Amino acid sequence: MGGQGIQTRLRALGEAAEMEVTPHCLRHTFATCLLREAKADLVTVAALLDHTSIATIAIYTYPSEADLE
Repeated sequence: MGGQGIQTRLRALGEAAEMEVTPHCLRHTFATCLLREAKADLVTVAALLDHTSIATIAIYTYPSEADLE
């Protein structure tokens, strides 16, 4: 399946779930889960996302509401 097919499938799944689902959304969720649940380090997450700079993934390190409570 190509990129367009994946986007089409994700859009259909999102509509069925009444939410927006995009490749970027899945990528963001993947990174967030690695950091929060798997306790992965920033260097590993950056490598998995193919980022050359750790600063690029800094947006995933903001605390959640649960973290703040």
